[in-house]
Amino acid sequence: MLANKLKATQSTVARWETGERLPPMDEIMRLANILDCAPAWLAAMYGDSPGDPKLYESAIPVFSDYSEIDQYLAIGPANVTKLNLIENYRFIFQDYGSESHSRFAIIIPDNGMSPKYNQGDVAVIDTSIEPAIGNTALVYIDKSQSLLLRKYKITSAPFEELTYELISENPDWPTITVNDTSICKVLGVMIECRSRSYP
Repeated sequence: MLANKLKATQSTVARWETGERLPPMDEIMRLANILDCAPAWLAAMYGDSPGDPKLYESAIPVFSDYSEIDQYLAIGPANVTKLNLIENYRFIFQDYGSESHSRFAIIIPDNGMSPKYNQGDVAVIDTSIEPAIGNTALVYIDKSQSLLLRKYKITSAPFEELTYELISENPDWPTITVNDTSICKVLGVMIECRSRSYP
């Protein structure tokens, strides 16, 4: 019985079935898993019907500070099932077919990259991409305990110890020169930004 699988009452499930009430998103995700369909199909009869690829497979977690990211990376993203992810993390969906174990999203913490990217926007980060000149990288600076999204520029020659700059798009914010890579950890490269789309 569906109600038993969801650990919900039969009357609650009956209200969903008749359209009297809509289930909350976490219940839609569980229903989609049980019925083998996309959550969007359950919520609005839009998208992939039962038997098609599941939307929740493309879910990635959304973080707002470094401690959340550090904890997630310490667990090992590949060890977090999609059902565990949707039950225990804030999340967004990315495109189908994208490998999601190396990705997470952050709520941009400052206006250092405005007007291009603004505080509160959601940036999707890929940890498997090594930053190259011109990429927008997510970094964590130990000393100031700052999580920053900045343009990455290598300033050292190939045979020298790595030195790079973290450049702001906002002219009111300084460029940061990193001479000691032990105090600044590059977490990944931004591959997408969504403008203030996360509540």
